[in-house]
Amino acid sequence: MYLDHAATARYHPIVRSFLAELPDLLPNSSSSHGAGIQVRRKVDKTRRIIADALGVYPEEIYFTGSATEGNAIIHLGLSKRAHIITSEVEHSSVEQNLLMVESRGAEVTRLPLIDGTLSTEQVLEALKPNTRLVSIMTINNEVGNRFQLEGLSEELKKRNIHFHRDGVQSLGKYPIQAHDYGSAVFSPHKFGSLEGVGIVYIHREARISPLYGGGGHERGLRSGTLNVPAILCAGVVLQELLPHLEEYREKVERMRSMVLKTGAELGGTTLSRENGSSYLVHMAFEDLPAEVIVNALSAEEIYVSAGSACSNSSKKISRVMRGFSKNPSIVSGSLRFSFSPFDDEEEVLAACLKIRDTIIELRRGIV
Repeated sequence: MYLDHAATARYHPIVRSFLAELPDLLPNSSSSHGAGIQVRRKVDKTRRIIADALGVYPEEIYFTGSATEGNAIIHLGLSKRAHIITSEVEHSSVEQNLLMVESRGAEVTRLPLIDGTLSTEQVLEALKPNTRLVSIMTINNEVGNRFQLEGLSEELKKRNIHFHRDGVQSLGKYPIQAHDYGSAVFSPHKFGSLEGVGIVYIHREARISPLYGGGGHERGLRSGTLNVPAILCAGVVLQELLPHLEEYREKVERMRSMVLKTGAELGGTTLSRENGSSYLVHMAFEDLPAEVIVNALSAEEIYVSAGSACSNSSKKISRVMRGFSKNPSIVSGSLRFSFSPFDDEEEVLAACLKIRDTIIELRRGIV
């Protein structure tokens, strides 16, 4: 049972038919001949689909190779020797870029969480005269807590401060209106489409410098041949998802509740807030290291995560988890379960029974 959809989600059922109908040739969308122009029109149609979903203009949508690249474009292309505000629990694709700009003279304030979340007041209190960028994710990718920050975009607009959101765990799962942001990034493979493409929204009044030169693709912001199949597929999947967001949210919420109930029966602890994302949940067993549990469950063909897939190559304790809890036993025992609306609820229930048996057996081994 695959329960790691926050890393890469199960393909939407329509992806199979999309791939089957893919032509033998998709000409380069930057080519000036008729075949290239036809492909470019298809790409621009997808751009409009995504723009409509986000409540923005099509010309404010850019395609990159990944959401990680999108975050880099914003943080490295916008951050100068100024003050930046972020949180302690951002994805590594944000944190690593901010470390880079910090080394070049920028000042970065990393806000600590209060009761597992951030408030608009916290951000406003941290502002300085030279603050130029606020970068805070919409939904945390390891715990699932939501940072809604109501009213913040309006306050930052008054001060001419760019507001960036990492929305990777939001699009295709929750309604999201991006027009009040300065920029935002999204990742189609997190909502059931193909890997290899990122979506970047940049407000038409923002001025972002490109990271490198080339053929001038994406209106000069991101040079490189577009991954047309992944782009087109993202539009197809998003159109299929949007009418069903509430139905799908209710389904994955039932799966989340199954895991929470199982964890509670085993004495587990969760750092996920009740109003967090329905699509993922944190669970910690303080007497067992997370990697031991992950390996034991993997042997039973139940696949969960000990944290972000982007940080699993490191044996260090998760920086993000330390931001949520100072209890080392909770941090080292933290697991992430994440769901797809195309999972079978009975299979998830059966997986929960195996999880229970596995935890009990592991505890017997350490007595």
